[in-house]
Amino acid sequence: MAPNNLAAKTIDRRGRGVNTRILHVLPRFFGNIDTLYNLERIGGAERYAVNLCRAQRKLGHESALMVFAEREGGLEVEGIPILLARATRCVPSINKDFDPLPMDLRRFASALISYEIVHTHSIASDVSILLSVIRRIMKTQYRLMVTDHGWNGFTFSRVFQISKPMMRFSGFDGLLPVTSSSFSAFANSARVFGPLYGGVDANLFRPLNGKRGRDVLFVGRIMPHKRLENIIRALSSLDDKPRLIVIGPTLDLEYRIFLERLSEELKVDTRFMGLVSDESLIRYYSSSTVLVLPSSEELFGIVLVEAMACELPVIAHNARGIPAAVEDGNTGYLVRPGDINQLSDRLQSLLTDHNEVIRLGTAGRRRVLEKFTWEHVAERALAAYEEVLQ
Repeated sequence: MAPNNLAAKTIDRRGRGVNTRILHVLPRFFGNIDTLYNLERIGGAERYAVNLCRAQRKLGHESALMVFAEREGGLEVEGIPILLARATRCVPSINKDFDPLPMDLRRFASALISYEIVHTHSIASDVSILLSVIRRIMKTQYRLMVTDHGWNGFTFSRVFQISKPMMRFSGFDGLLPVTSSSFSAFANSARVFGPLYGGVDANLFRPLNGKRGRDVLFVGRIMPHKRLENIIRALSSLDDKPRLIVIGPTLDLEYRIFLERLSEELKVDTRFMGLVSDESLIRYYSSSTVLVLPSSEELFGIVLVEAMACELPVIAHNARGIPAAVEDGNTGYLVRPGDINQLSDRLQSLLTDHNEVIRLGTAGRRRVLEKFTWEHVAERALAAYEEVLQ
């Protein structure tokens, strides 16, 4: 399709029809390429980009994913084409792997021009601003969409956005928030679409037959803002303490050591399992009593809907985008951020009331099937693409 005929593209309301060429850009540097074969198990943003790409391909669109590495290249992981742009880390002492800078701008720009939609997954990364600059200089026709997953690094892009009116000149065709709270500050400065929410593969994430134990589960990166210490302190006040299972990569070793010492001091049996396969994760979701997400910085919390899909009740902080995922008293419980006593009370009620676990779990899976599958997310994104292409 010629670039000047973009407006002629037609997509029906479920995102099907003539296919659209879509490039998802995940601004993250990967020093170890083998990590890409386990990409969607690293964290929520990675899981989001991979599964949105996969769902759009299932709907008949040419969707691919771009990440950043020391060398240019490409590979395919579980049916998803992954492009590697040659890059370096920007201020790695602060931003670690989360703000890559392309090293060969000409080749980087050339990789973009064959797509009609470029959907970047960070508003804070310098790559997102670079995508806009490249489009202006090269006068290419791709539409630039942005979704943010809550990373708060120190970048030029971040400083640039402190002045919200400057968003008008950023060149973004649309901001696609995960929840309504994601881009609320930019509502008067840029075009903000309705929330995409998060998703789950409900055919994969489903309850397994078997008896639920008394384990309390946490799934996510081990970092201070996740506030795992709140779970440990809440469990320590219970007479019959359950085991705490922690699944996810350790990104802050000092924090991990702090949690281990706190668990030992408060006599809470805490098991750090690291990264696990989806098959193992589903077994944990299906055999635990509750998933707890004590962070107050989540834009949505994909692990919440994964647990709900497996009929596991959830407890999370009533903050930011979490209420979009959890219906308090229906699919789980929302507690005040930092309120250890309230968290402890909710844990105690689920550990002693099996019928309540069943009630919340059943409602949770029903909620996922109605609203939070990856196909739902893909269709919402495709509807926004259709608007900007016209």
